[in-house]
Amino acid sequence: VKNDSESFDSAELPILSLAKITSTKKALLGDADWISTANEFHSALSTLGFVYVADHGIPQHKIAAAFDESMTFFRLDEEIKTKYARDFESTFHGYTQRGGIM
Repeated sequence: VKNDSESFDSAELPILSLAKITSTKKALLGDADWISTANEFHSALSTLGFVYVADHGIPQHKIAAAFDESMTFFRLDEEIKTKYARDFESTFHGYTQRGGIM
């Protein structure tokens, strides 16, 4: 895993496909398909920590809507965003201000 002082090139992110497990022929899926997909994700997420996910079946308009909503939130004043601050002891949900502890 790279530390903050190292530069990062997003081209280094692995692209992992869900095509094997989102197939319309799900009846033909075997345990090996699920296991190999899980192993690919485990390997990538255990080393680099991030992946591009391809062939997930989520329509582009829903992805765009999620990004629009996140931009709406992050454009709010800091005072409003901090009302949704993350509780570090009990959850991984919530807002962490820039430079805050992750």
